[in-house]
Amino acid sequence: MEKLEYHLMEDGDRISVLYAYPSVSKEEVLMRFACDYFVRGKDVFECVHVQADPPMHKIYVKRSEEEKVLDDRLRFSPSWQGIRVEVRHFDERWSRYPVVHRYQFHHAQDALLRLLSSLHFIDGQWWKTTSTEVDENRYVYVIYAVPVLKEGGGKG
Repeated sequence: MEKLEYHLMEDGDRISVLYAYPSVSKEEVLMRFACDYFVRGKDVFECVHVQADPPMHKIYVKRSEEEKVLDDRLRFSPSWQGIRVEVRHFDERWSRYPVVHRYQFHHAQDALLRLLSSLHFIDGQWWKTTSTEVDENRYVYVIYAVPVLKEGGGKG
C-alpha cells in the first residue's frame, strides 16, 4: 500500500499538510493524480502539482475561489460497489451541472482510462473534457465536459 498526502499551498511560501492517507492503493493515487480538483467537506481545492516519491505521494493544492460545494452532506458509504465516474455537462454560466452519464467500474485501470480521456461518446454525442475532480463527499470521480459534435457531424 502507498501513502498519500494533500498539501495546501497558501499565500507566500507556506505549505501545510491538509489531509493524510496512510494506506491507499497505487491505483487510487493514480486516479487522484489525474484529477484537476479535490472536493472534501465544504471546500474545493485545485491541483497545482503532484509528486510521486514511492511509497509517499503528494498532491499540492490551493483553495478554489471560483468553485463552490453545492452538496456537502456527509455520506457514510455509497449505495454502489466499485468506482463511479460521472460525466456532467459543464457550462460556466450555470451553478449546477446535470449528469450526462454515470459509469460504474470494478477495476481502477478502467476508471483511470475514462478519467484520462479527453473525448467521450455518449448517446450519439461527443463530449470534450474541461476538468476532472475527485469528490470525497459523494464517493465519485467527476468529468466535466462540453458537447462538441453530434454523430453525423452536427454541432451539439
